[in-house]
Amino acid sequence: MYNDGNSGPGAIAVYANLTTSKITGNLIQNAQSDGINLDCNTVGTLVNSNTFEYMTQGFLNAPSGFGGSGTYSATSQDVVPCH
Repeated sequence: MYNDGNSGPGAIAVYANLTTSKITGNLIQNAQSDGINLDCNTVGTLVNSNTFEYMTQGFLNAPSGFGGSGTYSATSQDVVPCH
């Protein structure tokens, strides 16, 4: 997991399949683009209960079947699927 602040691929980017690490309970505000870039990786149920405020996207590149939960305020797109 990589946190790059306000530039780059998102406030939090996931560059590997998650098997035990959790991404939960984060409050992400005013990032320039996406909140959590899942980069099409398998995350199962390990990503949930995150709050996104004033974002372009909440979750970006969500894998097929992504079921993570979040709270969204002034966020243009909640979940953007992987292409």
